[in-house]
Amino acid sequence: MKKQKSAEEMKEYFENELNAVKDLLVINEANMKSLEGVPEGSLRVRKKKESYQYYFKSNGTDCEKYISTSRKNLIQKIAQLDYEMKANKTLKQRKNCLEKMIRNYEDSDIEQLYEKLGEGRKGLVKPLVTPTDEYVADWLEKHSGGKNNYPISKPIKTKRGEIVRSKSEKFIADMLYAKGIPYQYEPQLVLGRDNIYYPDFLVLNVRNRKTYIWEHLGLVDDEGYSSKNFKKILSYEKHGFLLGRDLIITMETENDVIDLKNVEDKIAEFLM
Repeated sequence: MKKQKSAEEMKEYFENELNAVKDLLVINEANMKSLEGVPEGSLRVRKKKESYQYYFKSNGTDCEKYISTSRKNLIQKIAQLDYEMKANKTLKQRKNCLEKMIRNYEDSDIEQLYEKLGEGRKGLVKPLVTPTDEYVADWLEKHSGGKNNYPISKPIKTKRGEIVRSKSEKFIADMLYAKGIPYQYEPQLVLGRDNIYYPDFLVLNVRNRKTYIWEHLGLVDDEGYSSKNFKKILSYEKHGFLLGRDLIITMETENDVIDLKNVEDKIAEFLM
């Protein structure tokens, strides 16, 4: 059965659509501004044999005037202005509709109905959407960490208490922990029949309940290391974890340490 989108996912979809409409409105309004001074009215196009004739009627008049094809530049501007004005009306209608849809999702979130029930009633009801705290607990249990048995040569402890392999991994883990983002360090991930991986982190966007792989590549200037991890990234993508969509990558070299601002930006972009 096809998984239903959550209210947050639907709201995010409408917000993305709204942003696209706003971008088009910016272009549309700039186009209209560039056409200031062009007469407003209706342009009638009449085909005569193998050519076209153009007739223009200004707003507020009933008089229609013929425009010679020698004034093709004016004809094009009138046609473009007419198109832009109609597009402006359509875009504004769509913008208002999307804003209303977003308000509806904010005002009547189905996921909050269960949370507002009294404790006595909660025990009688099976919610359509799993409450967030239960979902996170189930997710953490399903993706339990610390499954990679490869020895850790220089153990470093995170604020949450697990042992990681580098200071950079500790920084990532501590930032995720500080921002309340559920994560597991080196869980077992089985892709396909026999592809077993232990990604540095598996992280959860609680808002839209989407799981991401986060790999930190700490030695990208090492040819053997880079080749091995490149193959792993190809395998991730082959199994549906696409870079920039489901797969987060941070990198450093021996001389270029991890970019802390870049880590913060990735958290804000994918996980908040």
